[in-house]
Formats: sequence, C-alpha cells, structure tokens
Amino acid sequence: MCVSDICVDNVCMEDVQDSLESCDEDADCSGLACGLQTWTTTSSRVCCPTNTTVSNDRPDSSYYSETYCTGQATLDSCGSDDMCENAACGRSTYVDDAPTICCPGDATVYLNTPSVSYRSAYYCTGLSVGQACGSNDMCVSDICVDNVCMEDVQDSLESCDEDADCSGLACGLQ
Repeated sequence: MCVSDICVDNVCMEDVQDSLESCDEDADCSGLACGLQTWTTTSSRVCCPTNTTVSNDRPDSSYYSETYCTGQATLDSCGSDDMCENAACGRSTYVDDAPTICCPGDATVYLNTPSVSYRSAYYCTGLSVGQACGSNDMCVSDICVDNVCMEDVQDSLESCDEDADCSGLACGLQ
C-alpha cells in the first residue's frame, strides 16, 4: 500500500498525475479523469487533458467498452461524436469500412453504405477534391460527381449526377 494512496502501474507516486501522464483510475489524476488517450487498440491510459471521459465501444469489439479521453482533434480516430473536440465522428471517406475519424468539416451526413444499400453509416463532411463521396454535402466544394469530390461544376457533356453538378444546371442522358 502506498503512503500517498496513489499507485500507478504498480508504482507508488508522491502526488496525483498531471495531464497526459500515466494513470490507472480517475483518482490518480489531478483532473479526476483517466482514460485511454486515443480510440485505437494500442492506446495507453493517461490523465485526460480535457478532464472529461466518455465510455464507448472498443474499436475491435462492439461487446466491450472502455473509457476514452474526450477532446480528440480533427482527423484523430474516434468511436462517437462525444470523443471529438468538434462533436463530429464519421467515416473518413465514402468507401466500405473506411476508418472513423473526427471529421474535418465539423459535421456528418447519414448515408447508405457504398456497396450495401440496406446498411447506413455516418460519413464526414469537409472532404477535399478527389476524395470519395456519396453526396454533395460531403465535399468542401459541395460537388460530388461519380462518387468523387470535384473542384467545380461540370461543363457540357461531362459526367454528372444531378442538375446542380452542371454549369448549365441541367444533367441528363446523352
């Protein structure tokens, strides 16, 4: 038993741990929040910089949950909106089994998955030109043609999915 009542990784500590230092439980931390640092299978337990945690399914199992630090930055892996600083966790691009990240566009859209129409998922907005998309809402340019974010509207005789994709605002069969 430790004199200080603070034991981390089987080592007696003199005082509570600061942000990002190793911990075993909330009481080990000055901010009273100990969680896995990132939503990965190799993450370590640290005192959370935001002093808050959220319980979420593990990335490798929907049957087991863990406590994770909140306030994850844009593009960090995530398991729920609550984990992200911007409150937007979604699939990184419109491809099957794309990893979930804290979205660059600060929002998500709920769409059917690319290959299975009866399955749906949340996908990130704020995607750049050339990234796989499933709707205009996913792209910074607000233009998704043939499941790719485009820089600008399409000219006459170029591929389109809807009227808004075209400079002449008319999409049709050739």
